[in-house]
Amino acid sequence: MDVDVLTRRLVEPNGPYSGITVVDSTESTNADLEGVNAPDRTVLIAREQTAGAGRRGREWTSPPGGLYMSVYYEPGVPAVRVPWLTLLAGVALANVADEAGVQSALKWPNDLLLGPKQRKGAGVLAVTKEKGVVLGIGLNVGAVDARLGPGGIEATSLIAEGAHQLDLTELATSLLLELDKWERPWREAEGDPFASGLHEEYRKHCLTLGQDVRVELSGDKELVGTARYLETDGTLVVRDAEGHDHSVPAGDVVHLRAS
Repeated sequence: MDVDVLTRRLVEPNGPYSGITVVDSTESTNADLEGVNAPDRTVLIAREQTAGAGRRGREWTSPPGGLYMSVYYEPGVPAVRVPWLTLLAGVALANVADEAGVQSALKWPNDLLLGPKQRKGAGVLAVTKEKGVVLGIGLNVGAVDARLGPGGIEATSLIAEGAHQLDLTELATSLLLELDKWERPWREAEGDPFASGLHEEYRKHCLTLGQDVRVELSGDKELVGTARYLETDGTLVVRDAEGHDHSVPAGDVVHLRAS
């Protein structure tokens, strides 16, 4: 990871970011940015995380060879639209995987599915601060343990799926440019996913919409039905067998395939 190259390409006045720092190892890039008074669009990248976190308090394994970054944003959009930032990250990851020559798709809200077996290749976690949001992304690039995760999905990586681009500096550049490509118009549209084009781009990548799904909710509850559409705040709407629609703000989605 060449921080000088990243800075030259991506930091003002040559790029959209206010600063980029690369460290060899840290417990969590999200926690590090949460704990400092960083300016808007500050980037922290670690070659390794020793205590990475995923959604719902889960551990995210972050061995050397992956791309682990957090970006601090102060988008100034209505609070109800802030959750779209994590869906935006999923879009950016899918486009980067496609550019690297790997088949990709998204499972709501932001699980990156790679290759013909649709195994999980990345994680996204956002943490809200007083004035902004820390957006954390972990992309599996090198070899990983293919153990089952939430929803029964195996882990995978770009190298396991035959990517032609594995250089971390190039991947970091591509991902940060993709994030800016979608975050900037979303911010300018005051977080409106329709006016910014983000909603349509997300739909292009998302396999969940139209699928029969099981949503694993908190408290060992679950909801089975058909994923119909996204509400304006990114919430998933699922219609059950009785024809009732349910708004799902958070949960682990399992795609149910016909036998």
